[in-house]
Amino acid sequence: MRRIPTNRTSRSIFAAGTLLAALGTLAGGAWYALAGASGDQSYGDAIRSLAGGEADTPAAVVDGQAIPMSKILAHRVLMAAGSDFGYQDGLDDQAYLDVLIDNQVLYQEAVRRGLMPSDEEVKAQALAQKKGLQEFIRGDSPDAEKLRAQFAQVKGTPYDLDTYDLSSVILDGVRQSIAINAIRVQIIQTLPRSEQGSPEAVGKAVAGVIADLRAKADVHVVAKLP
Repeated sequence: MRRIPTNRTSRSIFAAGTLLAALGTLAGGAWYALAGASGDQSYGDAIRSLAGGEADTPAAVVDGQAIPMSKILAHRVLMAAGSDFGYQDGLDDQAYLDVLIDNQVLYQEAVRRGLMPSDEEVKAQALAQKKGLQEFIRGDSPDAEKLRAQFAQVKGTPYDLDTYDLSSVILDGVRQSIAINAIRVQIIQTLPRSEQGSPEAVGKAVAGVIADLRAKADVHVVAKLP
């Protein structure tokens, strides 16, 4: 996972981590801004999509581990509101579920390789993120104002900034992110030095590992997606 960005612009992008942790799209430290979303309640609506009713049913099961439908529902809310996040713009439900499945097989492989971070590392990372977010939203920029409004929508939930570093949901997301980033580093290290800085070569190598893992995994898609 990336360290806390040191400038205001990059930190505003980083600030989307609260919801993305819940959505399960943190692999490789991929943080995307929610500040451009239209609709004042898009952030809160997406959080509320994470619990109850249809949200409790699995969208897919990967080696016995369920990927909840809540993540698809929250993704729909933010996409409808115009938010740009994920691995590319405009992911439909099936493409987004594929991302979640990719993340799950990578995470499970990280566990098998013994790449799980310690509880102390996870808590330290979550606290560092919280402090970075708190520092940013104290500013007077338009992005800071929007993020203050977004966090206000989830006050009292597991995504509340005041309790960010104590939330089991956030800590689980941070743990997964660190583990997946660790396995990506291992994959990169298998490449020739001349290719380790190439996004194309890295992307191809990671995609190859994911394809192998998915071929070996027991992946059962439950949801009937449009």
